[in-house]
Amino acid sequence: MKRSFSFAIPCLTLLVSCSGEPATSRQDLPPNVLFLTVDTLRADHMGCYGYPRNTTPFLDSLAQNSTLFEYGLVQWPKTGPSMASLFTSTYGSTSGVKQKTGRIKIPETFDTFAERLQESDYETLAVVSNSSLNRLLGYDHGFDEFVEHFFIETGSARQVASQAKKLLNGRDRDRPFFLWSHFIDPHTPYEAPDQYRSLFRGDDLYQRSEGPAIPLYVPDVSKGPSAIGQVPPVAQRDNCEQVRDYVVEYDAEIRYFDDEMKQFFAWMEDNGHLDRTIVVFTSDHGESLGDHDYYFEHGRFPYDACTRVPLFIHHPNHAPATIPEPVALLDVVPTVLDFLDLPPGFQTEGKSLRDWIEQGNCPEEPRDVITESGYRDDFTVALRRGPWKIICISNEDLRRELQGTRYELYHVLDDPLETNNLAERNSEVFERLKKALDQEVAGRHGKVGLAQQIEGGLPDDLEEVLQALGYVDGD
Repeated sequence: MKRSFSFAIPCLTLLVSCSGEPATSRQDLPPNVLFLTVDTLRADHMGCYGYPRNTTPFLDSLAQNSTLFEYGLVQWPKTGPSMASLFTSTYGSTSGVKQKTGRIKIPETFDTFAERLQESDYETLAVVSNSSLNRLLGYDHGFDEFVEHFFIETGSARQVASQAKKLLNGRDRDRPFFLWSHFIDPHTPYEAPDQYRSLFRGDDLYQRSEGPAIPLYVPDVSKGPSAIGQVPPVAQRDNCEQVRDYVVEYDAEIRYFDDEMKQFFAWMEDNGHLDRTIVVFTSDHGESLGDHDYYFEHGRFPYDACTRVPLFIHHPNHAPATIPEPVALLDVVPTVLDFLDLPPGFQTEGKSLRDWIEQGNCPEEPRDVITESGYRDDFTVALRRGPWKIICISNEDLRRELQGTRYELYHVLDDPLETNNLAERNSEVFERLKKALDQEVAGRHGKVGLAQQIEGGLPDDLEEVLQALGYVDGD
């Protein structure tokens, strides 16, 4: 694949920076840091992760010039808990930020990534588009400027990029910067601009994916808007009946977002904002597109449809690589801090991947990756070790919605959709992983997180935006 941008070429050795400005005045500055997080993006719907549709041509080129992690796994597949985990490098069971999006505050005693950088004279900037990432819940900790742009209508990515440009235009070029931009696309409702709507409808994948119509949520019958086997209200579209109809709308939003990222990166490069910059691209969680009869939602189930996300890190001084071993999203912040020679927060549970990026492979025995999901108190715990994934479903109601068993075991490389439960057919692997998982479950269920529920609730305008995104009572 041909490189479509030049920022992958380090500027450190040049007498003139890539932006045309004298580099001598900035040679001694630490690297800039750019975090781009996108809501609800499954890894397996990107070309760089093998998807057949051309949904992400620009992001694929960025991935090709980065260290791409084949299996980046979130620690809780819901926006608030996932981003709290990313920026504090802790599990939801440790922080207490679990399940209820828009209700639980990040513990004020925790050291966030932005605070670490702010203490080291970084200019810290953020623009967020999901209302569950608001300042009342502590997501602004450590940011000099924190823009809440809760614009959820068609064209959101362009709006967020515009806000990010304003922040970068006003930055102090004599200081390194950290910018976090969180984009809401392709979260439900799947509404790409008109020119994208028919992009994939009727293609080969669409023709091969014909299936039955999906029932819509019926208030007097269903247990809730996330009821299994039904389309939740926020996702319902007039022109969608089958899974394939919704998937083409979802993929169209991804392609729209990709085009906006191409323009955003071109602007940043033209204006010198990518010089000597570490770039992290990832998502807060995936999306269940009918997997396990769970439609256009996330957070409740422990499967890779919701827990596996794209993760690639571009460092201007290191060659691109692909890492097949699974890693945790909470490893990202310790990794970047390690590159900046800064200590992690006291509460950090993640592990630096600096050696992995520098060597382009896994130079050590990879550790187990843990993911939590489901309900706040009786939550599910999954353990990933190499190609194997074992799940403990403690909640009885959730078990009944799935296979009725407490444990599930999958070989995720052979069975990426996790439909072939091997718990009773591979006793040797099951018993070995069950012992490790049981220890994790006992320890995590016994924790008392430090997070507190926000007092008095959120303002009415934030409540309305949360409801428009399909969050009911913060779930």
